[in-house]
Amino acid sequence: YMVKIQTEGKFDDPKYKALSARLSSMWTTRLYPYPQCFLDSREKQNEEIYTLVQGPDEFSVAGVLAQTNFTGELHKITAPTLMTHGRFDTMTLPQQQIIANQIPNLHRLIT
Repeated sequence: YMVKIQTEGKFDDPKYKALSARLSSMWTTRLYPYPQCFLDSREKQNEEIYTLVQGPDEFSVAGVLAQTNFTGELHKITAPTLMTHGRFDTMTLPQQQIIANQIPNLHRLIT
């Protein structure tokens, strides 16, 4: 259902919005109901810029990021770099390892 709605671009669909909110509570904040600080930050979020970059929500990369891949450029990062990875991150450890292997002066912190 989610993929169908995303493909059709019907992001205002009430069922889709409810599912997206539920998924967000499970993956983005890991809290339900949302904490006030999260709600406050969402109120100040520039939806036009967010949608242009990310897409209409956290679960459909449809913006500029959908066409962006800097993996081949990561080796050019020479500044000391800290990469963190937590237990609930959506990026898997193998995905992070691909990035970590490319950055020469990187320190990884897995929590």
